[in-house]
Amino acid sequence: MSKNPLYELLTDKELTAEYQNADSEDQITAIMDEIFRRSETAGKHALEAANAATDLEKVLADDAAWFRAHGPRRKRVRLLTAAERIDFLVAGHKVEPSMNVVIVSQIEPGMRQRYVMDVAPAMLGFVLKHGDKVVEIRKEGAYHLAPLANIDGEILL
Repeated sequence: MSKNPLYELLTDKELTAEYQNADSEDQITAIMDEIFRRSETAGKHALEAANAATDLEKVLADDAAWFRAHGPRRKRVRLLTAAERIDFLVAGHKVEPSMNVVIVSQIEPGMRQRYVMDVAPAMLGFVLKHGDKVVEIRKEGAYHLAPLANIDGEILL
């Protein structure tokens, strides 16, 4: 396989111009190799995107089943999946690498809202175990979790 590392730096349009002006078999072969490499890479990315979409559908179906099985509960806290991370990023939401939890709030049966949070590793087990008994507080553009408490400040777990 012939390879010219400079071809990797060219845009598709520039690579096409190089192909049209190629004056040797070796040059044509190197350009075609780069075109095939790009096609293969694009195909892999398309497959990853399709798999992520399928994985996201499974996660959303799992949320729906969870809410059906847990009657009156209106909130679910669970780990953020890779598919959801991609979905949030594609939708233009800022998702920091440290964000590891998704809160799913059921607005009404069949209608849910998801948002991501960063939960410290030391608190992760607590939050996942008691997720439906915590409230999220929006402060300075970020969500924070706090345990539910009654009017006297008594923690309700």
